[in-house]
Amino acid sequence: EILDWLSVRLVFEIEACCLAVERITDEEWRDLQKTHQLMSASLSKREEFVTQAVNFHRQILGASDNIILSKRYGFIQDLYSKQISIFTNLPQAMEHSLSSQW
Repeated sequence: EILDWLSVRLVFEIEACCLAVERITDEEWRDLQKTHQLMSASLSKREEFVTQAVNFHRQILGASDNIILSKRYGFIQDLYSKQISIFTNLPQAMEHSLSSQW
């Protein structure tokens, strides 16, 4: 079941990223950069990192300017938060996540 959810996340996230690249505003770009900096600053605080990682993905979906994608993300957001919480317990996982998202 976890692999199925990961597959769904990939579909949402890849499409959202493609759309966000085309549609992101200057303000959204600055906000995304700020959130990435907050993620970087919270590497020693796992719960804060998870919060910022979820915010980062929500901002990308918002920048996609696609209401359907944004609404569907709300549906899986809790599961996504749980997955990130589990993932960030692995060694170097937060650092890997941070570098792969930029």
